[in-house]
Order: sequence, then structure tokens, then C-alpha cells
Amino acid sequence: MGASLHNGSLTATSSGFWNTTPAAIPAGWIQTHTSLYTTGSMFVQCSSGGIATNNTGELVRANHKYTVSARLGGSSGNTATVKVYATQNADGTGNKVELVQVSRTGNSSDGYTLFMVSNTGASASTTVEGYFVQVVLATDGYYDDIVIYSQPDETLMPACCGDSDHPYPIGDLNFDCYVNWYDLWKFGDQWLAACAGPNWCDGADISHDSDVKFNDFAIFADHWLDCRDPQLPCGYSHP
Repeated sequence: MGASLHNGSLTATSSGFWNTTPAAIPAGWIQTHTSLYTTGSMFVQCSSGGIATNNTGELVRANHKYTVSARLGGSSGNTATVKVYATQNADGTGNKVELVQVSRTGNSSDGYTLFMVSNTGASASTTVEGYFVQVVLATDGYYDDIVIYSQPDETLMPACCGDSDHPYPIGDLNFDCYVNWYDLWKFGDQWLAACAGPNWCDGADISHDSDVKFNDFAIFADHWLDCRDPQLPCGYSHP
């Protein structure tokens, strides 16, 4: 899905009931129950149990969190609800697992005003990797501007060199989380060079005093063989 999926704008070319006016059906959507209506303001009204689905064809990614936002409204007694599922098959058939939903309780005093709401679900399980994203208008209410996007769940991402818990050590001029001979070669290439920030002589001017000289070497030597790589053989663990 990349970063985002804009699949639910509910853009139709005409107002009218979906079951009698094909141009009133927004692209990609299917009416699974009757009584869906595209209004003159071009938002969709579900009533009398009208339900619609959009089988997007987008693949579900495991360990991603899915967010749905939409403009919702409706009369008192109704709660407009958008549900996002992972379905086993691209046509929406087979096993189905809910990824996220968002809703808003209707209020007749709001008239036909729609309000933006959003919600983020839990991480998608590895069991739904390769499933397909399905969007559902699940209940009576008013709907428009539905957008679904996903982002990696950083709490499940493996630790890596340079992340917040494994910052590059001082003197690591080639950014591999080790201070070793490769960095010494780079340091030597900049010896006695004059420079300024933000590059600071490719990092060799550790003291940031505009020259690469003995004080920088002293700092470099003090961190010789430091390692913050979370992977073996270093296996650094944040204290």
C-alpha cells in the first residue's frame, strides 16, 4: 500500500439512488444492500440498512497500522461507521479480518453537515500478509472523503544501527556503528584540513573548531573500537 491509499472519495458523476442511477455509484464501490443514495451535495447517504463495499485490490502489509479518516454525519439514532477489512481474496470473499473502523454518532440538529473523524487500528497480523484491503460503509448515516493509509508499526521493527537506541558513536565517520580502521582512513584523509559546518571535514573535525588536528585525534582515539551496532558481533544494547 505504500504510504497511503486514496480509494474512498465517493466521487460520483450524478446524484440519485444507486440501484436506479448507475452514474450515482462512486467508482470502485458496490451496493450490497438497497437504499444507498448520492445526494445533490455528492456525499453518500445510507438508510434502511444500505451497505456498500469497495474491494480496493490493495495488498495488506503485516506489522503495519492502518488508519481510516472520513467525513461522517447522520440523524439521531444512527451511527455512521466505516470499517476496513483484510479479505483473503481480492473480491472480498474468503476469510475476513477487521483492521480498523471509525464512526460518528448522528445528531439531527446537525442537518446534513459532515464531520471529519479518524482512527488507527492495531498492527496487522502476519496471518493477513497478502490479504486485500476492503472498505465498507457499514451502517446508516452520511459518508464522504474516506481515506485509508498504513504506516509501519515502529515498535515491531528490528533494531538497527543509527536508530534512537543505537546512535552512531563519536568517531564513526562512515556511519556503520563501529569506530575502526575504516574511520581512521577517513580521518587521515582530512588531517590538517580546514572546514566548517555542517560537514566538518566529513566528520573528522570532531571538535568543530574548523581544523582537523591533534585535539580531534585525541577524541577519536578515546572512542577507538566503540560499537553501537545492535547486530552481532557487537550486539550493543541500549543501557
